[in-house]
Amino acid sequence: MKTLKKIMMAMFVMACMGLTVSCEKDNNNGQQGGGDSGNYSTLILGTWQVDRMSYNGMSISGEQLIAMMGNIQLTFNAGGTGLLNHNGETQNNDFRWSISGNTLTVTPHNDTTINVTIVQMTSTECTWTASDIEMMGQEMEGQVEIHMVKVGDNPNPQPDPQPDTTVNRDLLLGTWQINAMTLNGQDMSSMVAPMHVKIHLEGTGAGVISMSGVEYPFTWTLTGNVLNINTGNETINATITSQTADRVVFTSNNMSFPGVGTLPGEANITLVRYNGDDPNPDPDPDPITGELTGTSWTFSYSGTMTEQDMTFDYTFSMLLAFTTSTTGTLEETMAITSMGRSDTETINFTYTYDVNSHSGTMTATTTDTDTGEPETNTLPFTYNSTNNTIIVTNPDPEGAEGPLPQTIVFTRLSK
Repeated sequence: MKTLKKIMMAMFVMACMGLTVSCEKDNNNGQQGGGDSGNYSTLILGTWQVDRMSYNGMSISGEQLIAMMGNIQLTFNAGGTGLLNHNGETQNNDFRWSISGNTLTVTPHNDTTINVTIVQMTSTECTWTASDIEMMGQEMEGQVEIHMVKVGDNPNPQPDPQPDTTVNRDLLLGTWQINAMTLNGQDMSSMVAPMHVKIHLEGTGAGVISMSGVEYPFTWTLTGNVLNINTGNETINATITSQTADRVVFTSNNMSFPGVGTLPGEANITLVRYNGDDPNPDPDPDPITGELTGTSWTFSYSGTMTEQDMTFDYTFSMLLAFTTSTTGTLEETMAITSMGRSDTETINFTYTYDVNSHSGTMTATTTDTDTGEPETNTLPFTYNSTNNTIIVTNPDPEGAEGPLPQTIVFTRLSK
């Protein structure tokens, strides 16, 4: 169970990347972008502010960007000197810079020289990219893109205006439930209904998908009539074909859905506004008298954690499934709710269970993220037939997963 440790480090590295954006290292000889590359050394002079960024397609902007990184400005002076200003702090944030072609070379204060690729630069905005960054001694795999605007005398410029849309954005806000679905023309509504899928959209560009009691936070944008949802692991690009205050219909090709994977072909989905009256309420499953085979269980816990002087709100969820009489899966989802970022890991385990004592053990072999060595853990558990729960004693409540309860109680999901 290393998910929290892994995602917290990723968030910390992303924050450091923003705070020291001049320290990115690029392994790409990217194409020259907008602007005159021979004039980049002149265009770059002045003060710039980060107004949006993306990491492996996950967009961060507006209030979410400010909450994560604060106000970040970079000043490029003639003669090759520069200064980073973070919320008014400039001490030891000086650097030297030079440009050759579309490569910006930067030497931060008391650090080694590194490079980034200029994709686009004009007198008012610029975009830099990097791939497979090594930051603060940590490898950050994937693509990073940083967009900045020239601020002049305005210390807090407004983000670029959103494009006009043909869909009413405000009407999308709130909670929706999947009412009907077809895949390649085949009706799949009866298969979706037991999953109780709900989609909640907030005006800040954040949201959460709830499916079978497990929540998947996401970020979202609306361009024209296309709704883009990014959970960090999956992306849904949905074309809205019909919209009212209480009903939305959209289509999506090869949609990748959290916890399910890619649905090949064209999906047509109808959402109805959810006001607390669930048209498909979860039935109350009967207590188990025999084997656990085929049963699923869920657990969710929310808290806060401080890492490198930064405090994060997080939700940790687990979906426990006994797939056969001896094997099962544990899906862990760690979400930084204050940033709309999530990461999911699935662990396979073997288990034993005594139907008379209602007790058993689960054994899983995983790879230690610190040493790279395999480690095997065996956890005892009990089944409480009175309230239909699986109870597991957490052997490491203050460990890699952060502060979690000493006793973890899984609630049973209907079949």
